[in-house]
Amino acid sequence: MKLNDLDLNKLHVFRAVAESTSMRTAGERLLRTPSAVSQSVASLERSLGLPLFIRAGIRLELTEAGRRLLQQVRAQEQGLTSLLDELRGAPTQVRGRVTLGLPPGYTSVTQSRALSAALLAYPELQLRMRFLSHAQLAQGLIAREVDLALSLQPLRLWNRRLRSRALREENLILAIPPRYAHLSGASGPALAELPVVDYYQKPLLIDGWLKHHRQRRAKPRIRVFAANLDHVLQMVHGGVGCAVVPRHVVERELAGGALLEHALDRRRAWIVTVWLNSALAPERYSRGARSVWDALGGPSL
Repeated sequence: MKLNDLDLNKLHVFRAVAESTSMRTAGERLLRTPSAVSQSVASLERSLGLPLFIRAGIRLELTEAGRRLLQQVRAQEQGLTSLLDELRGAPTQVRGRVTLGLPPGYTSVTQSRALSAALLAYPELQLRMRFLSHAQLAQGLIAREVDLALSLQPLRLWNRRLRSRALREENLILAIPPRYAHLSGASGPALAELPVVDYYQKPLLIDGWLKHHRQRRAKPRIRVFAANLDHVLQMVHGGVGCAVVPRHVVERELAGGALLEHALDRRRAWIVTVWLNSALAPERYSRGARSVWDALGGPSL
C-alpha cells in the first residue's frame, strides 16, 4: 500500500479517537460531530483492510494493529512538529531534565516509544522516571521533586492544590500462570488459594480487584511484593503467582495460552482511568515538560 493512497488527516482523527477511547470526546477535541469522526475512522479501516478498534459498547479498545499505528503516528507527528518549529525559526532547543513519576503498578512499557520520540527530537532533554506510591507522587509534585506524574487515581484527592486530567483508560485483569488453571474461574473462599504477586504500595491492586468483583471476603496470600510491573511479570511468568496487570500488556501471552485471564474479568471488566498530574498551571510548564506531555498523548496545553 502506498502512502499517497491514505488521507493523512484521517490518521490525525484516528490518534484523537485512540487517545480519548471515545468518538464523542474525540469529536469535541477536533470540533467535529461524533458521526463525522466515526465515518473517518471507518474509512481509514477500509483503506487499510483491517480493524483498528474493538468496540465494547461505547468504549473503544485498540487492536494490536491499532496500537502499532498509534505509536508510529505519534512519533511522526512529534518529528513533524519539531521540524515546523525549526522552519518557522521558533526556538526548538529543549534542555534540562524532566522527572516523570509513576506508581509501581503502572506500565511504562506502553509509553517507551512515544517518550523515545520526544528524546530523539530534543537531544538535550533528559528524562528521569521515579516509581512512587500515589501519596508520594502527590508529595513529590508539591515539593517540585516531580514535574509530571501518571497515576491510577487523580492526585488532587491527596492535595487540592494539584491539577489532574484524565488521559486514557486501562483494562486491569488478574493474569494467572497455567499451573493454577484450575483456579482461573474460582470465586469466594476458593480465591484464597491463589498466590498473588503484588506491587509494593498501598492500597494493593489485588484489594481493588477483589472489591470490583465483589469478592471482599476472599483473602489471597501475597507471596511477592515487587518493585514495578517488570518484576511482577517475571514472577507471574515464572509460575510464582497471579497478578493484576493491564490486559494489553499480556495479550500475546493470553492468546498463546502462556497466561490465563480470570473468568470474572470476562464477565465484568475492571476499567481504570490513567491521570496526568501537575502542581503547575499549564502556562507555567517548561518546554521540556510540554514535550513530555505531548509525547504521552495529552491534548494541547
